[in-house]
Amino acid sequence: MTVAEQIAAETELNDRLADYAGRWVALRDHTIVADASTLKDLHAQIQDSAEIEVIQVADDPHVACFY
Repeated sequence: MTVAEQIAAETELNDRLADYAGRWVALRDHTIVADASTLKDLHAQIQDSAEIEVIQVADDPHVACFY
């Protein structure tokens, strides 16, 4: 993936995360694969955790906390 493609993917993901403000989200390759209101509930949904990123989307849709 080129730098330009990476930036485009991150920008698109940021736009999609606005709908998940205040929620926990699991991502694989910039694709949202699960979401929940608590981290415990999110873990219960994830069967295959290979290459999964877990983030908590802040109430401000332009801020995310990566874990």
